[in-house]
Amino acid sequence: LHYPLRRQRQMCIRDRLSAALGAIVVGELLRGACGAMLDVACLRKLGPEHRLEYGRVRLWISLMWGLGASMIGVVHPYPLSIIFLLSPVFSVALLMAYHLTLSSSSPVIQHASGPASGVHRQEDIARRPSYAARLQNFVLQSDWRVAELTLVFLLLGSARRSFETFVYLLLADLGGRTQLMGLATLIQVISELPAYFYFQHISKHMGSRGVLYLSASCYLVRAMWYANVKSAWGILLVEPLHGITFALLLSSVVTITADASPEGLQGTAQGVLARGVFDGAGGILGSAVGGILYDKSPAILFHSVAVLVLTACMIMGASDVVLATRGGSKSALLRQQL
Repeated sequence: LHYPLRRQRQMCIRDRLSAALGAIVVGELLRGACGAMLDVACLRKLGPEHRLEYGRVRLWISLMWGLGASMIGVVHPYPLSIIFLLSPVFSVALLMAYHLTLSSSSPVIQHASGPASGVHRQEDIARRPSYAARLQNFVLQSDWRVAELTLVFLLLGSARRSFETFVYLLLADLGGRTQLMGLATLIQVISELPAYFYFQHISKHMGSRGVLYLSASCYLVRAMWYANVKSAWGILLVEPLHGITFALLLSSVVTITADASPEGLQGTAQGVLARGVFDGAGGILGSAVGGILYDKSPAILFHSVAVLVLTACMIMGASDVVLATRGGSKSALLRQQL
């Protein structure tokens, strides 16, 4: 009598997990596409000369998300599936914030789109090539920098998603409750605010490559700390580095992709590199392989993340050395960094 009941319960749980997984997959696909379009719209509004102001625009979205995530961690809604009902509310709020920000009359936010006439815009849309054609042109027109960025973004994206997914599991395994997870999220968001706000100054001072190296260094510190931490509260000590490993890194990825994209293919480049490779393929690798490694040992996972980050640094370092030795003058290296 107990076996059929247990079997039926297992099937019910499996069906619920399958439904939840399907909803998550669809939601992630929509989020990635929407994020790429919003990034492109923001960069076009700012214009090339103000592209480093992207961080200050992204700051407000981070603040909204952080407050909502922290509230959920403190309230701990029951049943937990209510989060699926709250997520659309936050998504609509995010879109409204982007709309209000991009509609600002501030002189920094410039309108860099096509002709003012709606008829002309419709004609331009009708003549626009298909996505397959744009993707083909992107591949054919891309130079070696895009291939290097693909590898670097894949590795750093995997490290980022490993942190986002498994640090909270590590908190739970070490005895941390949802209130502590909410506090960790709040610390992360607070650390993002100055990183976004000062991204322009940091990027001008260090260059885009310098920001990548800085983010990778902080990834190493966090990974080694997580691999050896013994208490849930100890995890909070390195959470302020999240501002560098997420906010600075994400802003740099978006702006570097915009600079490396071929003429007229900025949206395709953001979709392929920033969302497809960094956020998509990197996220899949970090979550799927990371789950297997975490089951073996959290230390193995975070040591592996450190190896990924070191590999990304080696690829960037090798590219910089090749550029400098192959007749690459200092000015050429600076152009590649910017």
